[in-house]
Amino acid sequence: MTEAEWLACTDPKPMLKHIRGRMNDRKVRLFAGVCCRHMDTHLAGLCYTAAIKTSERYADGETGLKDLRQYRRVTKTMAEASLPLDDVFEWSQEQEYKAHDAAAWAVYFAMQGKARQAAEHAAQAAEHAAWVANAADPRFNCADVAREDEWRYQADLLRDIIGNPFRSIALDPAWRTPAVVSLATAAYEERNLPAGTLEPNRLAVLADALEEAGCDNDDLLSHLRGPGPHVRGCWVVDLLLGKE
Repeated sequence: MTEAEWLACTDPKPMLKHIRGRMNDRKVRLFAGVCCRHMDTHLAGLCYTAAIKTSERYADGETGLKDLRQYRRVTKTMAEASLPLDDVFEWSQEQEYKAHDAAAWAVYFAMQGKARQAAEHAAQAAEHAAWVANAADPRFNCADVAREDEWRYQADLLRDIIGNPFRSIALDPAWRTPAVVSLATAAYEERNLPAGTLEPNRLAVLADALEEAGCDNDDLLSHLRGPGPHVRGCWVVDLLLGKE
């Protein structure tokens, strides 16, 4: 994969393949978690928030393996629960079941720290949810559109979390003023839930403070001021907070 392909890619799978071995467990878990959080935009009534939050807290060292394993067992049980898909189900009911089944597996793989599998099942959940939402007009192949939209969103998430793997950016320690660190901490902690996205206004203020501290690196400033999505694990915020 070239730099131009990375910047334009709309499918997370080749991107994940390119950075295989260079994405640490924390980044993997945060990416998988926010892919699962995004399923809330397609499916109502998901009950996996506590599991996803536990995986994110584990990624940041805020909880231990015992809690993670407990939620992992619960999500695996839910993912393995199956219903017979036969003539008892109407077509739309079957699609709704498949959507929730894919969602359960997405969360289970997120709990395991498996990015590709979590992303794939999250995209499958979006596909089936789209069929349910558009059941009145089956002529429109909404599943393909939903799947591609989800892949595009996931690719943008990877660019936010990883940055540009073809460039190495050095951070001048002088830019990490108390004001910058304080704003970066607030941006990291105060997310828009349940989506898990960072607040754009906070990032814009952070960019201004960083510039006032003497930062003239356009990659850093333009990313903070860009449209996102920005999530926990954002490469610039991580860089400012000294997170890996």
